[in-house]
Amino acid sequence: MKRHHFFWFFIVLFIGRLVHAAEYRFAVAPGNTLTYHANRAVNEGSNSVTHAVIVVHGTDRNADDYFDRMHKPASDAGYASKSLVLAPRFVTVDDNPRANQLYWTSAGWKKGFRAVNLNRLSSFTVVDELVQEIVERHTNLESLTLIGHSAGGQFVQRYAGLTDIDKLDSGLKIRFIAANPSSYAYLSPDRPASTGGCATFDKYKYSFRDADEALAYTTKNLEQIKALMLSRDIVVLAGERDKEVSSTLDVSCAALAQGDHRLARAENYYAYINELSKNHNHFFEIVPSVGHSSTGVFRSQVGLDETFLFDDAHRLARANRAFNRIESENPELKNGSQTKTKNLDGKIGYCRVYPETQSTVYLWTDDYIWLQLSDMDWMRLFKL
Repeated sequence: MKRHHFFWFFIVLFIGRLVHAAEYRFAVAPGNTLTYHANRAVNEGSNSVTHAVIVVHGTDRNADDYFDRMHKPASDAGYASKSLVLAPRFVTVDDNPRANQLYWTSAGWKKGFRAVNLNRLSSFTVVDELVQEIVERHTNLESLTLIGHSAGGQFVQRYAGLTDIDKLDSGLKIRFIAANPSSYAYLSPDRPASTGGCATFDKYKYSFRDADEALAYTTKNLEQIKALMLSRDIVVLAGERDKEVSSTLDVSCAALAQGDHRLARAENYYAYINELSKNHNHFFEIVPSVGHSSTGVFRSQVGLDETFLFDDAHRLARANRAFNRIESENPELKNGSQTKTKNLDGKIGYCRVYPETQSTVYLWTDDYIWLQLSDMDWMRLFKL
């Protein structure tokens, strides 16, 4: 290839990246701005947008990278054309903020603390206003996903218990996805590991107990937060290989009371939610062959399904993933045929019939997976 061809090739690549990771500024309040990266400006609005994704970066605050990591697989899967994909950036003083740009401490933005400057707005308040702008500007919006990885996962899990964005539009379907966070906010003093001698294990951010005192954001008490957390569509995703004790892993006594590493903490948190209530809307899934990687989570099948699918398409996607796992773990189950079904309560589900072993697997995606064999009664396998 000739030299000038190389030159134009790289120019096109560079321009393409600028278009993909366009930087915008959102006016939070008079004199306050927040930088974000998106596939279209929020204030322009669009009648074609039916779904919005807000993706929250990790501790490095690289919102442009997080936008690219989410937008590329979404575009490849055909979701981006009808979706607003947006990544806000919570800057600190180390990022040399502009005169009118909100900035936080490196630990504060993750917890919903107030900005250091200007009107000292909570980082949660900023997202509230961003969502309000999205809802007002996109009249055909049907669903909204807030997804964060690592520190962003911490942000989303805590935000899910405190925000009132569901009151902006009663018909809007909202999902919160916490991927590979280093810790969770619990709803009671129960922990899977010892809390002896740890004074902080049941304080915010490791608990919601004193969130109203810790934050200039909410007046909700613990029981109100608990009701919200159990009712909301909350997804916990954990990388199968996210077991390393890295420099970014929280190893405080409060975090270690939740488990030794991120995967264990995710498994323990979901088990805790199951013990706390049999009527919750949390969902947990391990992302196969993925470690502490936002790229790996976002481009995985479960990551795409949970971020972009709702209603019947979402139920079917969960069913297919579950059936595929069951078949991989039970090689005798093969050549199954799948149909849609309902349980006795009228819940939509799916079943796969395996004639060769005279077996049937029934699945209701917000309930339980059941296995029926020819020589045994119903057996409950596990709760999703």
